[in-house]
Amino acid sequence: MERSLVESVFLFSLNVAGWFWGVVSFVPWYYLTGRQNLVRRQKIQAKPTSPVPGAPYRDVEHFDALVTTLYKGITTMDQLFRRAVQLYAFRKCLGTREILQEVDEVQQNGRVFKKQVRGEYHWLTFAQVDDRARNLGNGLTALGQERKKNIVIFAGTRAEWMIALQSCFANSFPVVTIYATLGDDAVVHGINQTDVEFVITDAELLPKLAAIAHKLKNVRHIIYIGEISKSAMIDFPRNMKMTSMHDVEELGSRPENTLFLQFIFGKIRNLLGGRVRQMLSGGAPLSADTQSFMNVCFCCPVVQGYGLTETCSGGTICNSWDMTAGRVGPPIPSTEIKLVSWEEGGYTIRDKPHPRGEVVIGGANVTLGYFKNPKKTAEDFEVDRNGQRWFHTGDIGVFHDDGCLQIIDRKKDLVKLQAGEYVSLGKVEAALAQSQYSENVCAYADSLKTYAVCLVVPRPKQLKQLAASMSIPTEDWNALCSNAAITKAVLKDLQTVGKSAKLEKFEIPQKITLVAEQWTPESELVTAALKLKRNNITSFYHDTLQAMYN
Repeated sequence: MERSLVESVFLFSLNVAGWFWGVVSFVPWYYLTGRQNLVRRQKIQAKPTSPVPGAPYRDVEHFDALVTTLYKGITTMDQLFRRAVQLYAFRKCLGTREILQEVDEVQQNGRVFKKQVRGEYHWLTFAQVDDRARNLGNGLTALGQERKKNIVIFAGTRAEWMIALQSCFANSFPVVTIYATLGDDAVVHGINQTDVEFVITDAELLPKLAAIAHKLKNVRHIIYIGEISKSAMIDFPRNMKMTSMHDVEELGSRPENTLFLQFIFGKIRNLLGGRVRQMLSGGAPLSADTQSFMNVCFCCPVVQGYGLTETCSGGTICNSWDMTAGRVGPPIPSTEIKLVSWEEGGYTIRDKPHPRGEVVIGGANVTLGYFKNPKKTAEDFEVDRNGQRWFHTGDIGVFHDDGCLQIIDRKKDLVKLQAGEYVSLGKVEAALAQSQYSENVCAYADSLKTYAVCLVVPRPKQLKQLAASMSIPTEDWNALCSNAAITKAVLKDLQTVGKSAKLEKFEIPQKITLVAEQWTPESELVTAALKLKRNNITSFYHDTLQAMYN
């Protein structure tokens, strides 16, 4: 009996030890043997959205709603890569092994394969890839590649291929990929079918591309990767420009500490302290030429914003990486903007290639109206059925393909001449403001006449220099402004400036008057923001304006 008891205790202890060992060893066994995959295979992975036959299936992990983004707020390939750059800026991204030599390797069946002997990997970090992609995109833009316009990548798999792809994603260049192994006819078809002007290719593929160049309808730029072999026979038509990808990246790069920037523009930067990273212009539109010039001089992005007092200054603002000039950017997050056709002025949302019309801003930042002026409030403000307030700005805008707004005209400043042409007074004033002699300009047009006229507040220093060059006394400012010879010379300069700004003939003033008075807020001729009070000016100078027409 004692022996039986001992055996029972022993067996019980053995069972307990076995159970304990099973529990302890289950977890590593489960994961190391892949057993969890066998268990997962038994799970339902997708099921129909309804019991109705033919209903679509959805993944059970995301059954309630389809997944539209991998990460919240990431909706484009560029945003996805930018996220990777932020998280892993200094980690390895793209690696390339240098080819040391090529050797012939004879197989058992007698066939000879070329085998490459390669060296160690040379790595680019995520940040370096991002820099090169951005530079390439800027360079392509400088050469004329436009957003939403196709571009071909005709190259073998390599790091530069991925850099070019990321560059296209970042700049909204739709990518057309063509296999490097395709035949001539297929390559010609792919390039012509997609109407591309830019082709990115390998240096090794240049001879193949040159052989079919005469069949390519629209190609103007060949961007090649790598070095061109001295023995290669490459002859492209004169209308096709060949540039290395390295040179395009250099064109698009913007180094901060080059000798050129330091010595040529250093003094200009130092006027603002030398540490300005970005400048924002608002209040009045910058001409594209002025904006581009300021970008260069201050060695930093000079961007434009657009807003009005009636919208608490909110409207649009350009991104610092937007290299274009003359636009005011996309709507800010708190507003939405729509264009409303103005048939009489010839601007409609049906216009091609881009919709045009009056800019109307909606959002919580739109004010309630004008204080104690219900009539004016009713004219310019509206509330839709959803309770959202909208303000009709009176500005004429155009939305580009990338969603950026450009102000092109002013509805409230348009005057119809006797012959039927419309003169945009604001457009004329913006153009003539570029003259070296004009400090302020107010254009005027009588609908019963066939031409426009202008009131010009001249710049004292420049006007006196002009007078001195013509041997005209400069002591009496009023006499100087009323001098016929001086007025004629300034008019000639304004007309030249107007032609350079591509104003129509009927938009260029035929007569001007130089006014001696300075326009200040105290005189009630301009606002506190120095914008013209057109009605006040035309009333104050009524006799002068009529005299120019008489």
